[in-house]
Amino acid sequence: MSGPTITVRQLAGPSLESDRSVTLLELAGIGPDGRAMDDQWLRRWRTAARSVGIALPPAEPQDPGHAAALAAEAIASGVLDRPAAPVRPGRHPSTYVLTALPAPIATRIVHIAVGIVDLTRAGTPAPPVLARVQSALRALAAVVPAMPGQVRDPTSLVLAEAAERLGVPWRWSAAYPGRLAVGEGRRQTLFDGSGSLSAPVLGSVIAGNKLASKRYMEAFQLPTVPDRIVARPDAAAAAAAELGFPVAVKPVDGSRGKGVSLDVRTPEAVRIAAEKALAAGGGIMIEPYVPLPDFRAIVVGGEVAMVFQRHAAYVTGDGRATVEALLAELNRAVAEQRQPFPSRYPVPADDDLHRTLANAGLALDAVPDAGRRVVLRTCPMRHYGGYTLDVTPQVHPSIAAILGRLAAVTRLPVIGVDLRCEAIDRPWDGQRFVIIEFNDRTDLSSYPGHPMQDMVIRTAAPDADSVRLPTLLMVDPEPGQGPALLQEALAARRMPVAVAGPRTLYLGGLAIPVAAGAAHLRMVEDPTLAVAVHWTTPAVLAAGGLGTPVIDRAWFAAGADDPDRPALEALVRRHARIFQPLPAAEARMAVLLAAAADLSAGAGGP
Repeated sequence: MSGPTITVRQLAGPSLESDRSVTLLELAGIGPDGRAMDDQWLRRWRTAARSVGIALPPAEPQDPGHAAALAAEAIASGVLDRPAAPVRPGRHPSTYVLTALPAPIATRIVHIAVGIVDLTRAGTPAPPVLARVQSALRALAAVVPAMPGQVRDPTSLVLAEAAERLGVPWRWSAAYPGRLAVGEGRRQTLFDGSGSLSAPVLGSVIAGNKLASKRYMEAFQLPTVPDRIVARPDAAAAAAAELGFPVAVKPVDGSRGKGVSLDVRTPEAVRIAAEKALAAGGGIMIEPYVPLPDFRAIVVGGEVAMVFQRHAAYVTGDGRATVEALLAELNRAVAEQRQPFPSRYPVPADDDLHRTLANAGLALDAVPDAGRRVVLRTCPMRHYGGYTLDVTPQVHPSIAAILGRLAAVTRLPVIGVDLRCEAIDRPWDGQRFVIIEFNDRTDLSSYPGHPMQDMVIRTAAPDADSVRLPTLLMVDPEPGQGPALLQEALAARRMPVAVAGPRTLYLGGLAIPVAAGAAHLRMVEDPTLAVAVHWTTPAVLAAGGLGTPVIDRAWFAAGADDPDRPALEALVRRHARIFQPLPAAEARMAVLLAAAADLSAGAGGP
């Protein structure tokens, strides 16, 4: 009797099994035969899964292989924090189709799932098998956080949703883990949060330094506030006195409000704030404090995408409770999502809170009058308990114009601007209006599905076709040395084109062994490529998928006795813009060279 068969295959892009990338499992000879899968076996299977912390779906398996496939999807759902998806039978016996599992952990997941089936062979799980499965799960949990795409910031997640919504090709970069890639080959753009990594270096460098950004704004007569720069905390008080109290104290290099103290009113408080700023990075910047409403504007492609007003956290007195008790109740309400305003973060009882209370003549043990609103922090940042309200419809055209001017001189496609003014719906030059600072990395995650996220994606991808890697496909039962010779000819012509043969990818002067279906994933990642060429066999295409949903030109032939020929031909026809029979053997290289040259000529960057 033969042993179990456990095969895991990644099908990239449309394939004979699915229109999307999937993982195909072949699981034969696992566990008991179908006749032994009675209710008692199913109960043992579910008990075994619970014993190792796996929550199985309610679906009942049809055979042991199906049970292992269901368990694999449940494990993937847990470790990858993604919704569980249905498991369906493949085209051939003992095969099962799952939502694509990440290649680095797919085999691990499937072997753990098979181990859970093994645990059902006895009424009580065998200790060695149980220990093996538990150990494998711990090892899997340790591997997942370091995988490409697993470390994702909230802004990248909402931008990925926008790209999906717009039908633009995107992926989590394997070359730069955790970064969102929009587009393919030389047409791709990598995003670090909201910032494009292809954005002009000048704007990004200036945005990372508060002093440089202010001097730059001053050079273009943009409205900002005066400042003094000191190197030591003991010099900060004199600078503050020169500017006039109250002041704001900030680190020259810093972000997300770290080391920032606002509304500082005494020399001693300035010294303390300066020490905090110095610890946060760079020198110490002193500015006049501007006690006006605080706004964050997000400008995309020179247009105002969103403006929200930031409000500091507060409590409301009842005439009985102390500020400390009201603060504790507020933080409990935030944790339980029943807070009186839309904040997601607790309010820390730190120096800023104590100073803010002192400026209002209060302390933590004070009992505010009933109905009195007590602002807890001068800094309205969300991660310190503040909250935001969208005021985009109210923005005056002249304010939108001055923000567009700032975006133009910095040449940043996406820019976050902090400003303070008396009213957002009045002309900027008819009121007190100052730009505090700007940055090239701004949080876009607070408003999921907002049009500003679509606008950011459109800066990199005006439409799907403009950022897709042009692709040629030649399906040839006997390509022989054709792919290698084609790559030599392309290299001699200095054409930025890669060629994937049946088992080898020719890219950048290297011959890279690749499994079926993996070549196109390698090619879209390469920022030098203008065109991808696949010259492969019907068997490799059936085993690995097309790799992409759009083929610009395809030439097809398969053996007359190939059982997959009708399905393969239908698959290629469905996804090829131009479909032609395979040319004569002596003409194939010339046909591909001419087509690659034609596509390469029009394949510039985004």
